[in-house]
Amino acid sequence: TVTLKDDFSHLDPQMTIGTTLRLCGKQAEYFVRGRHEVGDNSNLQRMSRQREFLEKMLDLLTEKIGQSAMFVSELFEALDDHLYTSMDSAWLTNQTYVMDHYQRREIIDLEGQHRIGEDGFLEFHPYEDKLKKLLIDIFMEESEVGTL
Repeated sequence: TVTLKDDFSHLDPQMTIGTTLRLCGKQAEYFVRGRHEVGDNSNLQRMSRQREFLEKMLDLLTEKIGQSAMFVSELFEALDDHLYTSMDSAWLTNQTYVMDHYQRREIIDLEGQHRIGEDGFLEFHPYEDKLKKLLIDIFMEESEVGTL
């Protein structure tokens, strides 16, 4: 469930600024993929909406798992025609309980600047020092850092 900060009414008449909706199907797709004729047409707004969607979806998923031990199996079965995986539903259900002990971390933002490229499109250019630090923080152990 989200409160729309942008107008999507050209895609769906129910999706106007300020409307609170539980996103399902096409509405969810418009929310996370919409860019052209939405807000300032930028990828920045779309990425912000994608983050909001993921956070709300994870909250809902956590709530549903807490309400029913069978939820993951039911979800897996409902998605069966739309996914391909080598994982079976029993293993996936067991992983749900393992993940219950994980700490969910915030989505990481890479620092940098946005500017219009030669082709007229908005580009993102990360700050090299911030990118290097982020990669080290994510992928290296403290003992490995001195070897760089």
